[in-house]
Amino acid sequence: QLESAAAPRQSVSRGWQFSAAYGYSQSGRDATFRKFSFFRFNLNFNLTPTTRVRYTHDYDIDDSKTIYNSINIVKQIHCWTGSIYWVPIGSNKGFGFKLFVTAIPDIKIDNNHSSYLNALQR
Repeated sequence: QLESAAAPRQSVSRGWQFSAAYGYSQSGRDATFRKFSFFRFNLNFNLTPTTRVRYTHDYDIDDSKTIYNSINIVKQIHCWTGSIYWVPIGSNKGFGFKLFVTAIPDIKIDNNHSSYLNALQR
């Protein structure tokens, strides 16, 4: 196998990861008392050796409904990294993208979704 000096070898995560978490909070007093409990599920996997996918799903146990879900995709192409996200429901629903030079992330085109990209790359 030959490798070019201009294209350093990148480590590739293999397989998939699944995590589940439970959260509970309560606040307020008397008429304003509110309790909140939910499950969060995360699934991470490689679609291809250079494409990583993350799916997140939050489920409100008390109200028996989905309160948040998102899909994040990060793709590396030569010296570029691109990412897109989609949040179909919730107060922050929408979609976004980011394209940047992998070695110099400050050179980018995006619509400011750095928190999603940072969460995906952990």
